[in-house]
Amino acid sequence: MSTESAESDTDIGEEIAHELEEPQINMAAAVPSIIPFPQKLDLDGNIATNWRKFKRTWDNYEIASGLSEKDAKLRTATLLTCVGSDAMDIFDGFAFEEENHRKDITKVIEKFEAFCVGKTNETFERYSFNICDQKECDSIDGYVSKLRKLAKTCNYGQLEESLIRDRIVWCKRQHFA
Repeated sequence: MSTESAESDTDIGEEIAHELEEPQINMAAAVPSIIPFPQKLDLDGNIATNWRKFKRTWDNYEIASGLSEKDAKLRTATLLTCVGSDAMDIFDGFAFEEENHRKDITKVIEKFEAFCVGKTNETFERYSFNICDQKECDSIDGYVSKLRKLAKTCNYGQLEESLIRDRIVWCKRQHFA
């Protein structure tokens, strides 16, 4: 048997062995396909609240799918795919300082944040918090949850928890008076 023939048989054997090997699956690449997109951004009703919910869901999606580790252009394209056609119409109307900012995920999120939330009227938000009373049908947990939600937009900072506590005490005192 010649050396060339032996080398040829070895090459063929290696090719067959290579073809029989199990395919290697990249699990990191497979994960995003099983994680559903966030639901589209709802632009009806309380847009600020809807944006905050969408943003939390989007942040979780980016982490779970591994998208947060990808290129900014891919992240932006995925975000724009998720927001829905109404939000895309709004995106098309955004004015960016530079055209390449349209593909910058941070800039795009800032624009949506400014559009949906805008500048919060802190005085009104605090007024809403302070007039929130526990209804007869509200459990204490439900009432506390409602207060926490209202307090998020009041900019109370470190006082938030103590003001929620005070509001609970004040409301209870009103019921017993």
